[in-house]
Parts: sequence; C-alpha cells; structure tokens
Amino acid sequence: MTTNFNILINRQAAGGDVLMTTPIVRKLFQDYRGNCNIDYYVNPECKSYIETNPYIRQVYYGLPDQATKALYDRVIDLDLVYERSPEMHAIDAYAMAAIGHCDFDRGVDLFTDDEEKNLATEFKKTIGNEYIVLHMRRWPWPSRNMPDAFWAKVVQGILENTNLTIMQVGTINEPAFIGDPRLIDARGFYTITELKEAIEHSFMYIGSDSGPAHVASATSTDMMVLYTSVKEQYRRPLRQHGKFIPIAADIECYGCHAKNPAPCTTFICSRGDVECVNRFDPQELVDQVVATYKERTK
Repeated sequence: MTTNFNILINRQAAGGDVLMTTPIVRKLFQDYRGNCNIDYYVNPECKSYIETNPYIRQVYYGLPDQATKALYDRVIDLDLVYERSPEMHAIDAYAMAAIGHCDFDRGVDLFTDDEEKNLATEFKKTIGNEYIVLHMRRWPWPSRNMPDAFWAKVVQGILENTNLTIMQVGTINEPAFIGDPRLIDARGFYTITELKEAIEHSFMYIGSDSGPAHVASATSTDMMVLYTSVKEQYRRPLRQHGKFIPIAADIECYGCHAKNPAPCTTFICSRGDVECVNRFDPQELVDQVVATYKERTK
C-alpha cells in the first residue's frame, strides 16, 4: 500500500498573499501525482481564499506548534517569505522557497461551485447590461488608499462616457457613491468565492493593489490596477488570459517598499506625506475604460 506524503503549509495573511500561494499548492499536488495530503494553516480571516481548494485536505486556523509540525513529512513555512524577498514577484518567492524553481504555471486558484456561478449569471441578467467591478480600498496602509475625489472623477467619467454599470465592492467601511441608477453598492454583499464569479462575469475590474485585485487575477476578466509602494512587477497577475493594465504612481519613490529593510511588515513612507496616492490621473483610467468599451462595442 502506498502511503501518502503529508505536507503542512503555513501562510497566515493577508488574503491576497494566501491566494498567491495556491500555485505552489497545485504544483506540489501535481509533483506527488496526488499521493500527498496537504494541510494549510492560516489566519481565520483569510480562510475563504483557500477553503474550497480541492488540493488541500484540511484548513486549520492559527499557527501550528512544534508537536503538530512533527506529524508531517514536510513543513513549508511561507510566512515572511515574500517580505524577505521584496524585489521578486511574491509567487516566485513562494515557489523558490517551497519547490526550488518557478518555471511552471503560476496562475492563482480560487474554486467556485455551480450555485455561485448561477448567482453571478442571474445578477448580470437583473442589471441588463455590462458592468465594471470597482474596489475603492481603505486600509491601514495609507499608501494604497486613493482619495475619494480621485475615485469620484473616475466614476463620473465612466458614467458619462459609457453605458456601463458600476458595481462597488469591498467592506462596508470602504467608500461607495450614490446618485445614479447605474451605481450599485455591493459592499459586504459577496463572499470571496462569490466575488470571483461576479468579477468573472463583468466587463472589467478596477482597483488598487488589494485582496479583491488578487481575486480578480483568478479570472479571465480585464483588470486595471493602481500601484504605489509596491511595484506592479512584484504583484501582477501571472495568468494566461485577460488583459492587465497596470498604472504606476507618477512619483520618484514609486515602489519604495522594496527599498525598506527586509522583512518589512509595516508601512513606511520616507517622504512622510504618502504623496504617491495623489499621483494618478483619473482621466487616464477613464480613457482606458472608454477605449476598451469602444473596442468591444464596434
């Protein structure tokens, strides 16, 4: 009888980073031809990013202790791996630590079921036209929080220059706009897997570098993502399908996170003013959306 190889993976947070470990989970499962049991230890707040993953036998919450680790043939600790290699794509950093190479499919996995797919299909029917998924992040790291005035101009430009509906997602503590029938407030409405299907059925995803952006990277939907303290080449989707439009802050210290002493797990702004979030032109985003809209509606 063949005994399965038991593997423990630990990556506590955040959600997007946990999701970026899923190519490593898939590759390990493939390398062992399925003859392995992969258990994953994670922060409870991030469980929804991996709990439906069929390559994972069990998801546990909290840090594994030494006695638990001793029960496994191999323990792969991915906490602080990317943080120690900030000038490498996060997925590549995880791959090198866990597997020793990164020359394989590094697209992320987020698995949904038929009910979630049908929910998104029915929702799109109720809207009656194409929609954009927009995430206007509010996070303790202020370098990823664009001003409300910036987002207001983006929203206004899209509404005035296209027939697209805008679905605003995120938590209830993040901003949303009202005053137009084509503005939908879906904050706090979707689970992570439901959000994936909502994005998959959408015209485009727009937001800053965040957990929902990584959820979008599990789809084939066009994406437009804004980057400030972390360069796009270290966080961009490594998927096979869908257009990706990165927009970098027009500032000399763009990508400053990689210049901080590693591992850097806190927010540091060498300027002291977080000016990077003000260095985006809302018209640039609107023009990108309009160009894509005109191309598809020829």
